[in-house]
Parts: sequence; structure tokens; C-alpha cells
Amino acid sequence: MAQNITKIGIIEDNEYLLRNYNDYFNLQEGYQVSFAFKNFGLFEKNNTKNFNTDIILLDINLPDISGIDAIPILKKYYPKVIIVMLTAYKDVEYIIRSVQSGALGYLVKGMPLNEIKQSLDTYKSGGAATSPLAIKKIFEYIGQLHKKKQKEFESLTPREKQVTTCLVEGLSYKGAAVKLGLKPTTINQHLKNIYIKFNVNSKAALISKVLSNQI
Repeated sequence: MAQNITKIGIIEDNEYLLRNYNDYFNLQEGYQVSFAFKNFGLFEKNNTKNFNTDIILLDINLPDISGIDAIPILKKYYPKVIIVMLTAYKDVEYIIRSVQSGALGYLVKGMPLNEIKQSLDTYKSGGAATSPLAIKKIFEYIGQLHKKKQKEFESLTPREKQVTTCLVEGLSYKGAAVKLGLKPTTINQHLKNIYIKFNVNSKAALISKVLSNQI
């Protein structure tokens, strides 16, 4: 039975790396390069709809457009394509922004070619096409974010926590006042303090932040 071929597109501004990626994957069993361009403009000037590709290796620091900004455009051309960022950047901000924009992998340019292939093989087998360094930074970021969220909630007084809980449970200001045995004006005063501590300016924003923070 014929082996399934994974077709790869590459957009990388470093011409030396571009040639290396192109030559390497064209020699790998089970892989074939469908296109290779040094910038996004060249990719768009060609007949992009004719490119049949499963995975796109995409550089973040392109000369004409940010790789992160290019992700949604590529998704319009290829809704089912897997986009893997390939970049020298190790900052967790770039990793998070890439994932939020639709990327499903993040590999560091300094990785040996065989390790890049191993990462793609892992993804094809149900794993993640992300380098161990990127995964480590993501978990560090999540840990720091959790601590910050906990600190916000812990800054509330016991009464402010009760008021916040009432609102998250769906009670109105008046309902919260009845449940807690307080005057509506007292609830409003607590809310002013809560809004300041959570850096929000409405009940909806407060509830959204609490729920998204999973407190």
C-alpha cells in the first residue's frame, strides 16, 4: 500500500535555511515540499490556490508581514492546514500570540533538521509539534498567570468575596443585598472597591474575568 505523503509549505526569509528545509524534506520518506518562499509577498503572488499542502512552516520575523499576522490569511487559503511557527524567538509572548492566532506548533530555528522532522512526526502520531523549550515556557507562563489571578482574588476582603460570588452566581445587585443582609448602597460601595482591584468597570467584565480566571 502506498505511503501517505505529507506535503509541506515553507515561508522563511533566511535563504540558507529555506534551501536547507526544502532540500531536507524533499529527501525524507513520507514528506514532499509543495512550496518554498522567502517572504509572504512571493507566496501570494503565486497561484496560492493550487498549492496542496498539509503543514506550513512559517517564520515569525518575515520582512513584509509578521508571521503571526500571516496566520489568519493562510487559514483562509487552507482552512485545514497545520501551521507550525519556525523562529529564533523564544519569548513566551510570541508563542502565546501564535497559538491564539491559530498556529498548532512552535519550533526554534536552532533545532537540528532531524529534530524538526521528529516534531512533525510526533504531531502526525497525535502529539504536539512544539519544541520542549517552548512547552516549558508555556507552562511557566501559565504558572505565573495563575499566581497573579490568585493574588487578585486574595486581595478582596471577606465581604467583597461574598459580593463577587453572588454576582457570579447570577444575582442582581438587589438580590445580592438581600442575600447578604446589606443595603444596595453598601453593595455598590463594595463593587467600586472590587472593580478597582480587578481593573474592570462593569459587572459583566468582572464576571467574565472571574470565570476566565477559574477562581
